[in-house]
Amino acid sequence: MALITFRSAFAVIHTDRLAAQYKRGTEYRDEIGFRMVQLKAPLTWGRVRETNRLALEDYPGNWECSLMNNGEIWRTWRWKIGSNGMPDLHPEQRGNVNLYFNSFIVDMEVPAGGSPLDKRLVPEATSAGLFYGLPWKSAEGKAMAARLPKKGVPYPVLSTMAK
Repeated sequence: MALITFRSAFAVIHTDRLAAQYKRGTEYRDEIGFRMVQLKAPLTWGRVRETNRLALEDYPGNWECSLMNNGEIWRTWRWKIGSNGMPDLHPEQRGNVNLYFNSFIVDMEVPAGGSPLDKRLVPEATSAGLFYGLPWKSAEGKAMAARLPKKGVPYPVLSTMAK
């Protein structure tokens, strides 16, 4: 079983009373937020092994892990464990992105239409680049970004336009 924790969150809330049903009572609210979620999967690697965890180096090859809720997939991650027992570097880490020691980019997929975690998904922004606009360099990175589905709109929706 994986442990999921919300590490941090940032939200802004648009409010208005433009539509008739919001002239009195509670105002209309449309939240735009970002949440950093930490997933601690029951996996381990390296010299120090945590007990009751599957050691990646014992099973080299292709891996896939999905975060699911009642059978509904919310996210899927894919990576490869090399013969050295460590995740292979993602092509983006070969000359484009430098990460902290023992940190790896892995392919991630958001299901079609998003998940309950998602209110807004903007594939145009993801296709433009990663990490503060750094452009994707590899075919694998570009393909991962291209798979992001669209959901909602990236800007606040007025109460007169809400469905």
